[in-house]
Amino acid sequence: FEAVVPHCSHVVVPVGPTHGDLHPSNVVLPTAGSPLLVDWNRSEQRNPLFLDTAYAAIRSHQQAHRVTLAPALLAFVDGDLHDPLAVRAAALLGDLLPFQAATLVLLDRIVSYSKPRRRYKPWTLGPLDEATRALTRRIDGRPTDR
Repeated sequence: FEAVVPHCSHVVVPVGPTHGDLHPSNVVLPTAGSPLLVDWNRSEQRNPLFLDTAYAAIRSHQQAHRVTLAPALLAFVDGDLHDPLAVRAAALLGDLLPFQAATLVLLDRIVSYSKPRRRYKPWTLGPLDEATRALTRRIDGRPTDR
């Protein structure tokens, strides 16, 4: 905490009510009417607003291109996602850089799927570790395996 606040306390990020787990599998498309969001168990009143749209855009990219989380995060960082979700996420970043936002998306996933959370899913740990290594290589200026 003490190491982060002096370096990041000036950063402004829009905060508000969020779904908390917005991705294509949590959207129902009825034959008539508007799309419906389901699975509201991670909804929060005060959460960074970009998390919903950034994670949804990253998940959409994963599914459309059949890639793991690491290359999808890097595509977001590099500005290679151009669908409406990615455009909206970029508009909600506030003072955050895309790399910082991608790091927060990854941290949110790590917290969500790691012990002692009730949603512990051990099969997600490999892709999370791969994504962590990819973002770390990007920080260090090393080539990434995309």
